[in-house]
Amino acid sequence: TGLIVNTIRALADFPEVLTRVRQQLDLLPTTTEESLRYYAPFQGTIRRAARDVEVRGETIKKDERIFVMLASANRDKDQFEQPDEFLPDRDPNRHVAFGMGIHYCVGAPLARLEADVAMRTLLPRISKIEVEAAEPGSLLRPGGPKSLRVRFERA
Repeated sequence: TGLIVNTIRALADFPEVLTRVRQQLDLLPTTTEESLRYYAPFQGTIRRAARDVEVRGETIKKDERIFVMLASANRDKDQFEQPDEFLPDRDPNRHVAFGMGIHYCVGAPLARLEADVAMRTLLPRISKIEVEAAEPGSLLRPGGPKSLRVRFERA
């Protein structure tokens, strides 16, 4: 649900992308990945260090808790060219929206499939998306906004 909502939000925020993706549905997979990067479903997560580790000159001691800002990592200028731009054809797109390693989201393939089906069903039927109201979620709330009310214009 969060990925679908965030993709709709992105297409409303970037109407030129909506137009382009409607004309080129083959951009849908990379647009979905860009939605994940740009509007991370989880802003951050808490982890406990398994061992002492040094990160950029700072030591994190074993068993210390750290707050990992996934949304910030997805905007890292060392990893992404134009990190604050929404680029529907960004490739590669090595975002961490679904985590990584042993913490990788087991539901990620299903979320991508559901978003693909939803967008392939919706996009041919609409020409415009407008956000009427949005209620932000909390920092750790999965999925994105608590609510998002949108208006669609038929194609």
